[in-house]
Amino acid sequence: LRASSTGVGMMFGAFIGKSLCNTPQSMSILFGILFFLFSFLRNPYGELSKALGLMILYAWPRTFSIRRQYPTWPHVKASLGAASRQKFPAEEDER
Repeated sequence: LRASSTGVGMMFGAFIGKSLCNTPQSMSILFGILFFLFSFLRNPYGELSKALGLMILYAWPRTFSIRRQYPTWPHVKASLGAASRQKFPAEEDER
């Protein structure tokens, strides 16, 4: 759980670092260490860190089944104009 909390912190830090100061590596390490240390605390910040880590652990396996059922790539190609648009979710023909 602490490792996934650290991973969430690193992803959050990379996003903040790239958005604000264009240095994702340093902010990623800083937020990763911060979330790891927060996960030891029994206050709202520690609970937030652990909850986000647990969310990643629960959501990670589901993403693969959802991606097989609803592939994203055809929609990305259509948004770039490289393919025709497709309905989402795909509907069955009722003939």
